[in-house]
Amino acid sequence: MDTSPRHERRAGQRFQMNIPVMFKPLNGDCEQAALTQDVSARGVFFCSEVSVAEGSAIELTFVMPSEITLTDSMRVRCRGRIVRVVPPDSVRKSFGYAVLLEQYDYLPEKIADNASSDYTRVASLHERPLEEKMPSLPQTSARATS
Repeated sequence: MDTSPRHERRAGQRFQMNIPVMFKPLNGDCEQAALTQDVSARGVFFCSEVSVAEGSAIELTFVMPSEITLTDSMRVRCRGRIVRVVPPDSVRKSFGYAVLLEQYDYLPEKIADNASSDYTRVASLHERPLEEKMPSLPQTSARATS
């Protein structure tokens, strides 16, 4: 039995949570359902019967819990990279994937069941064009009364 101390590489606290997640390798075309084992602000570990290579870019959609957002739970679409793959064994019959999260998009609360990666963004890490930032104000012709 190995009793040597292990160096913890995680920067943030992780929470053991079984959260439904939809994932899709960015070089693939089909979303798959999975379940997280643990989640943090910078990463997620989930299990799936689908095989994906270590180093693959991946997109995940799930509800980020309030323990991580420090406010309400929020539906997010994240992009990241698979940094570790745990093969199936006699205990776990599916692959385990450790994903380093690199980008978040916050999504509207309700999304159509048939929607895939064409979600409307509520907020993003990307800059928006000027015309999207400045909504037009309604024109009124009412006169001020004294």
